[in-house]
Amino acid sequence: MCARLKTTTVTENTPEAALAKALYEEAFPEIERIGFDFLTACARTERADFFAYRDGDEFAGFAFVLLPGPYAYLLYTATVSARRNRGYGTAILKKLRRRYAGRTMILDIEPLSDEAENAVERTRRYRFYYNNGFRDTGYEMRDRTGDYRILSEGGGFDLNGFVESYRILPEIFEGTDIYRVGRAAPVFREAEANPAAQPETRTIYHGKERKMTLKEALEKSRSMRWFAEISRIPRGSFCEEKIVDFIEAFAKERGLWYRRDAIHNIIVRKDASPGRENEPPLVLQAHTDMVWNKEPWSDHDFTKDPIEFVEKDGWLMANGTTLGADDGAGVANILAVLDEPDLSHPTLECIFTVQEENGMGGAAAVDLSDFKGKRMIGLDGILEGSTIYSATDVWTGRLHRTFEPQPNAAAQWKLTVSGLTSGHGALMIGSGRANAIKLAARLLTKIPAVRLVSFEGGGLVHVIPGSCAVTFTSDLSYDELAAAVDPEIAQIRDEYRETDPNASFALERGGEGPAEALSEADSATLITMLELIPVGAQRRTASKLEQVEGSYNLSIIHLNGGAFECWYVARTNWPASNDHMRDDAIRFAKLFGVEAETKMAYPGHHVPTDSPLTKIWNDVYKEDTGKDIVLSFLHSGLDSGYIFRKLKLEDLIVLMPTTPDVHTPKERVNIDSYVRTYEYLKRIIERC
Repeated sequence: MCARLKTTTVTENTPEAALAKALYEEAFPEIERIGFDFLTACARTERADFFAYRDGDEFAGFAFVLLPGPYAYLLYTATVSARRNRGYGTAILKKLRRRYAGRTMILDIEPLSDEAENAVERTRRYRFYYNNGFRDTGYEMRDRTGDYRILSEGGGFDLNGFVESYRILPEIFEGTDIYRVGRAAPVFREAEANPAAQPETRTIYHGKERKMTLKEALEKSRSMRWFAEISRIPRGSFCEEKIVDFIEAFAKERGLWYRRDAIHNIIVRKDASPGRENEPPLVLQAHTDMVWNKEPWSDHDFTKDPIEFVEKDGWLMANGTTLGADDGAGVANILAVLDEPDLSHPTLECIFTVQEENGMGGAAAVDLSDFKGKRMIGLDGILEGSTIYSATDVWTGRLHRTFEPQPNAAAQWKLTVSGLTSGHGALMIGSGRANAIKLAARLLTKIPAVRLVSFEGGGLVHVIPGSCAVTFTSDLSYDELAAAVDPEIAQIRDEYRETDPNASFALERGGEGPAEALSEADSATLITMLELIPVGAQRRTASKLEQVEGSYNLSIIHLNGGAFECWYVARTNWPASNDHMRDDAIRFAKLFGVEAETKMAYPGHHVPTDSPLTKIWNDVYKEDTGKDIVLSFLHSGLDSGYIFRKLKLEDLIVLMPTTPDVHTPKERVNIDSYVRTYEYLKRIIERC
């Protein structure tokens, strides 16, 4: 059984991501978890690995491993509860040992205690790891979630090597202390005989010494002070006027040249420092709007209330709302740079765009005809120590046709598909998740002589639809309809058992009386188109199959009174051609008499991973951390793509502090990371 386990790397685009996330949330209490998207982002670096394991076609478990110094630190691992006692845990450890043959594996577990509510579970875990060669090192960790004993293969342990974990990902270990146990670590039998014994301890390493408070950050970081200032100003998409008033006043007070357009994009220019007047200009860019999202219990009014800061364990967040670090941190960084009296810099051409979070209309409309810069630092991202070297071209089309409905006296029925996992229509498009519109059309093909009355599904253009409802007429009875679709529902459940385990299908009576319905022929045409239209990943990088280069998403559908429309999105990273995918979509629609109208189209960007700016950013980061920056390939769009295309940029990097869970009330920014990132930005500008 163990020999059959197959290993795959988990990224946000792999089918295993949804399974690993569900197991992660099941196996670890919320207080012990960090954002899953943060784990997948870390795993794209050399600092960590994220693996999923399968036994044949069955998902068995996962392991997330940090790689500090001479160690392989097993931070999270879990196996599927329904398949435990099959030796999966031992098999995973064996695979990890082979992979990290030159490293010592370490992990942490709750200490043995008769008084603990989960005393039996703690003993079981201790016995499992003991039987697999792990021994108590004589050290323990303490953080906000509790105390943990550190185990290693054979019990060997070097404190300095382990503390490298803190330097690799300080966001994970903020507030953690390490203690040295006052006597030699017991073997398992001795610990089992006296599990409650807790010898005296003394502090060896204080994680708290690495954690900066908000007060300290405000004192130290000019950028943090500007972020606090602009967080008092309403700045949602299409509500950017007040924040741009603030930036305009900022520029006037400092005698900086600026230009503001009718939709509130604003350009600010600062002349070069003495001696750097002949150097090429440098472009800085951020967007002024933020997503307005809050918890159901919050009475926050985004149109007038300032963001209420909450500080917790080295993180800055808001009280039940989005924080607005996306992209308030970028705006604050630019304001701080413009406000620095002694920073050496070339001419700075600064772009503050609007409407990025809702259509990127600002970047599309901004006039950059007088710009001279050919290199840019974009200040919109989610992970410190990274840059986005590739982002997508995006085409969004409205496919539409008007049918002639006819009165129909047959019984009305309603078919509902719901409970699908859904997800971001770009970042999760390669995960293999089901599309509710496609599944509904697939089921309808199994019913003879369907006449469509209405078809409603999806809600957001850039989201994989998780539900939809179809009303149709049919002369068949309920039993006959159920007999037609039930075998296909069973097949769908099998196909999507891992990505969409909560898929739900319902068939019930619809409205009463005659209905205006499409003809049988028109219904068949539309159903066939929806069943056959391509969705999901269409092209992947041959040497890295989890990396999607081209995709389609069918996101929203409306059919009512004969008027049909759906929203269809094509995304491509270089070298895939968005024009080709767009034209294919238009030709496909025409085969069914459906017209395609372009609603939105914006360019992406792609720069060499060894570009001059990338090298400078890597040098700066490596001087402080000893690590290379993360080179991120993003299958999603950024408003920097418009600017990249308009200015015909030759170089671009992206710089941002670690900011998990953007667009949600859980959005937060790591305070240390924020302060460090601004210092990185200044050093990059000085070297440009």
